[in-house]
Amino acid sequence: MICVVRIMDELDYRILEILSGDGRLPYNKIAEILNTDYIGASIRKRVLKLKKTGIIDKFTVVVNDEKVGLRTSFLILDVNPAYVDTLVEKIRHYPEIIQLYYSLDGKIICMIKTKREENLIHVVKEINAISRALTNAVRDISIITGLSCVKYNTLPVDEDVEE
Repeated sequence: MICVVRIMDELDYRILEILSGDGRLPYNKIAEILNTDYIGASIRKRVLKLKKTGIIDKFTVVVNDEKVGLRTSFLILDVNPAYVDTLVEKIRHYPEIIQLYYSLDGKIICMIKTKREENLIHVVKEINAISRALTNAVRDISIITGLSCVKYNTLPVDEDVEE
């Protein structure tokens, strides 16, 4: 099977930037913000193509964690590289783990959201138990608990840098 990658143009990036700030904006308003000759129907077609190609995965709500009593913590697991895939498979289904990344050098980074510290401790104990069952797959665990989210973007905007 041949996979064709759709190349986005500047207008697509600008539409994504606007939608990442407010995914509920009407297409006519997006066209107005873009200050182009495009009308809402043209923007709608572009958004539908971005959804169809998988560039836009879904529209969602961003919750203010502090206002609903959630704390964000990051677990950085130093894992024997031979066990990374196995460990990722075993922990990816924990509902407290909302984002999960791994690197080529055996690090797994988990973003965890919990209401109580006991829930975080429970996840760490579970990971330790899995590690023991895998003959000490995890060499070290670092826990970082965030106090407050001071910046949240869903889409980085890379500006052209002049040399």
